[in-house]
Amino acid sequence: MDAVAAFVQRHQLTTWRFLHVLGCRGAEAEAIVQDSLVLALQKGVHERTEAEAAAFLRQTGKHLWL
Repeated sequence: MDAVAAFVQRHQLTTWRFLHVLGCRGAEAEAIVQDSLVLALQKGVHERTEAEAAAFLRQTGKHLWL
């Protein structure tokens, strides 16, 4: 598995769960998770620490939803 696929696998579910706790549901949550992951990869977040990457994805997901 390459680094990008591993990054997505590690963070996809936790980002979705975070959005679900905020009240974002269904297809909208899935789309926001995908958009957040794409932005993270474009900005090189997958090269940061796990904690920094998770924080970036939560913040981005929240921003995209609200």
